[in-house]
Amino acid sequence: MKKQKIFIIGVIFVSFILVLMVSFALFSYSQTGSYENKITTATIKFDFSEDGTINLTNAIPTEDSVGLAQSAYKFTVTTSGGTVPLTYKLYLDDITKSVTSSTSSALATKYIRYELKKNGARIALANLPTTTLLSNSPMLLHTATIQANSTDKYELRLWLDYDAGNDAQSRKFQGQIRLVANQT
Repeated sequence: MKKQKIFIIGVIFVSFILVLMVSFALFSYSQTGSYENKITTATIKFDFSEDGTINLTNAIPTEDSVGLAQSAYKFTVTTSGGTVPLTYKLYLDDITKSVTSSTSSALATKYIRYELKKNGARIALANLPTTTLLSNSPMLLHTATIQANSTDKYELRLWLDYDAGNDAQSRKFQGQIRLVANQT
């Protein structure tokens, strides 16, 4: 009798599973699409008016009024061909160590003042973020969104902070601007 109950319960369980599988197969629907999906992205162009390397060598402590009067490193960010805005970040990468193979003559970024202008308007006047001399850390200068088919014009000035001590003099800083963009 006990074996018969187990057999009946097993048959009911298997029947229930079979009914579920058949029901799922009857109510499932799948079809391959016939439409072509297109993804269009914009083109972003980054132009630097100089050779691309930013140098600050053997600088002397400078007041802001003098530093702001120096010639600027100029570059543009241009988008074309898209219909949506692009969000981008501008970084200043410290390449001093990779260029000189030595950190002993490298200028610590905490002593460097900078001004960044976008389309003629000042967006930053401060000291560069502090980085370690061994890390070649990137420094985020600015985050912006540019509309489709537009151009942003930038000017960057660097000088040695007026309050920098003697240990900051006769040192060098070399950097490169890097742009990272994401379509929004």
